[in-house]
Amino acid sequence: MKSKDNNKKPAADIKISRRNFLKGVGVAALGAGLAASVPLTISELRPKRGNSIDDFYEISPDIRRFDLRNNVRSRASWDQEYAARVREAQALSAEVVAARTRLELAFMTATGVVMGAYGNPLQNWPQDHNGGILSWRPYRMRFFPPDDMPIWEGSPEEASKLVKRFAIDIGASDVGIGPVDPRFVYTHERNGMPIEFSDSAKIPEVVRRANGESAEVIPTNMKYAISVLSLMPYEMVMCSPDPVGASVSQLGYSRGNYSVAMIAEFIRALGYNAIPMGPESTAMRVPLAIAAGLGEGGRNGLLISHKLGPGVRIACVFTDLPLQLDHVVDFGVRKFCDTCGLCAEHCPVGAVSHEPMTWEGPNISAQSGIKRWYINAEKCHLFNSSQSSTCLNCIRSCSYFKPQGFWTHDPFGITVAPVFGGRLMSTLDEWMGYGKKLSQEDYWNKPV
Repeated sequence: MKSKDNNKKPAADIKISRRNFLKGVGVAALGAGLAASVPLTISELRPKRGNSIDDFYEISPDIRRFDLRNNVRSRASWDQEYAARVREAQALSAEVVAARTRLELAFMTATGVVMGAYGNPLQNWPQDHNGGILSWRPYRMRFFPPDDMPIWEGSPEEASKLVKRFAIDIGASDVGIGPVDPRFVYTHERNGMPIEFSDSAKIPEVVRRANGESAEVIPTNMKYAISVLSLMPYEMVMCSPDPVGASVSQLGYSRGNYSVAMIAEFIRALGYNAIPMGPESTAMRVPLAIAAGLGEGGRNGLLISHKLGPGVRIACVFTDLPLQLDHVVDFGVRKFCDTCGLCAEHCPVGAVSHEPMTWEGPNISAQSGIKRWYINAEKCHLFNSSQSSTCLNCIRSCSYFKPQGFWTHDPFGITVAPVFGGRLMSTLDEWMGYGKKLSQEDYWNKPV
């Protein structure tokens, strides 16, 4: 099926016309009438809370940890057939890159500077993880407490409040706490280094074996995973897949790296161990964020935050500081996605599935064993390689992706959206003008 974005003329702006507003009112009234006919109780409407990701997600007992070397951005180093496909896609990008303006190149360079220069596992990250912004070791800067000072002690509730307050005030958009679930920790890093858990290890470190091989070792008492969300600016995402929209992803990751680096050092200075991790390193971010109560998994394969929607990037910190776990939430996203499909319709290469949830991914670049919607990461990656950018159409078109303050992000909205249903809500969105591409010219001309 062709992408809707290939068949529709891009909108010049995202303003809602009076005509579209009246259309929206009419559709909303129709939806209210339909919703009123559905005999739902208050308990059925209220978002559900659980103690484990297994309370709401079907996960096979035979699920295997994922090897990061099978990630699409890693496979070119060993999968010669896939490497050839990547080279073909990259060759197509030459014309695209040559046509970019100085302003576009400046924007794309600047938004990724923190991720690219100071701690990106995709490039320039020290092989032993003991350097850069995402170091596994303390930086011990000027005010780091002396070793003979007693560690900070408090209840898990107190510790969680401290960590969350610190995270939000340094710029995190949202933060949640879940367990370190070994099922979602990679077996190997992208460079082939094994990741192991150890009952005897006292600190997280890279251990060098007598045979010359190395392994990342995580103490098993590091039981807590702090997931941090960084919101991507709304109007930047609306420019996808043009350079402004394509660059916002690395901006989100840069903000995430910045946050988890400081959170990890804060925890270390309290007297505990901490491992900061950014994109594609050590553990899978989406299931950890779900387990931390920050949202649900959507058809687009991303986290749909109950406060922020899908326009977020995730970073994590593992720690042995005892923390209070947050509840896993189910506010009806998968029920909504089941009847929506806007992200699949707007994907330019069909990487997002129109089909029902399944247990198995389409290729080796997915962790099978969870009943969910799997994206075809190969198609997604090859398209991005051909454009030398990152397409975010599956976020831009999502009904949960709205400006902050929109009703879908408040308690009422997240409760009733699944009642109206994905198909009705997506129709309302399109009539109201949401999800349409914003031109870069209009982005730059918008008042500050």
